[in-house]
Amino acid sequence: MTQRLRVGILGCGAIAPAYLKNLTGDLSALVEIAACADLDLDLARKRAEEFRVDNVVTAEEMLSDAGIDLVVNLTPAPAHFKTSLQVLQAGKHLFTEKPLCLTLEEGRELLDTAERNNVQIGGAADTFLGGSFHSCSKLVQEGAIGFPVVAHALITVGTFDSMRYHKVFSGALLDLGPYYITAMIMLFGSVKRVSGIADVRFPEKVDGQSGERFSLDRASTAVASLSFESGVVATVIATEDVHSYFPSVEVFGRTGRIKLSDANMYGEKVTVETNQEKRSINPSSNDGYISKGRGLGVAEMALALKDGRSPRASGALMCHVLEAMLAVYESSKSGVSMTIESRAEPFRPLQDSELKSILGT
Repeated sequence: MTQRLRVGILGCGAIAPAYLKNLTGDLSALVEIAACADLDLDLARKRAEEFRVDNVVTAEEMLSDAGIDLVVNLTPAPAHFKTSLQVLQAGKHLFTEKPLCLTLEEGRELLDTAERNNVQIGGAADTFLGGSFHSCSKLVQEGAIGFPVVAHALITVGTFDSMRYHKVFSGALLDLGPYYITAMIMLFGSVKRVSGIADVRFPEKVDGQSGERFSLDRASTAVASLSFESGVVATVIATEDVHSYFPSVEVFGRTGRIKLSDANMYGEKVTVETNQEKRSINPSSNDGYISKGRGLGVAEMALALKDGRSPRASGALMCHVLEAMLAVYESSKSGVSMTIESRAEPFRPLQDSELKSILGT
């Protein structure tokens, strides 16, 4: 590996600027964006020009380029498995957008392929590496609300009549759920058991733009109960059937509660409330990385590869989260709770020295 990890961006759609802005900006100390690729080469050229990336290539050229160490897979969710498998088979490290893929069998195949090819997988949701989650975790560890008992995550998206959201993003649970479930895993340990209710209440919808009717093979509203290794139990509500975006993670302890305003971001407000006080924390750079956008997980992965370890936002973590999310649908279908077989590594806070290396400060 060269001094900076040479990275290719595969998929230059709507999420790509959020990565490119940071990875060519304040997260560029350990990362060099070497090329952009997309099925639409004009779109790839647009992103490359916007963020001053020198090379625009096809996906095949990116995978055959020995000078590219890691590929960031920003393709749509239904394409994740195929494209990620190709990246790993090409002997390159992979950082992928969430979810890891859409079936547990595919997820396990990706992990096995990475191991066989001696490469690493990292990916979203990496927002637990940011200042907001670090502030939240510190409060829990310091006993600010006493012994944690229960938690609740709310994930809503106002896309009831969007055929594209249902088909491309695969619904609110699989699309945004990784951020919120990962946050709770980092607080309370691995998920042990899942019970879910996810009935297909709306088997057919009408697209709000085209007027085209489309069918749903997966429920667009899901509610789950999760049991964690620590003994904490939590509920998760995920829906694209309501009118807007209402994100939160709340932790209730013996003596108070903590609210993480949005686990989908690096630097959102954290509120702590007890009988003695109610205060809000707007994380600063002293609390960790708080910039808008994406890319911290890619930079942390570059540091991990330099240090010869696995990234914190690892493929194993992503597969554990995927197993828990898919268990919601399986539990609803079978009427019984599902035991989760995989486990996640415990949370390791990003140290000040590590963040300084990532930022080059």
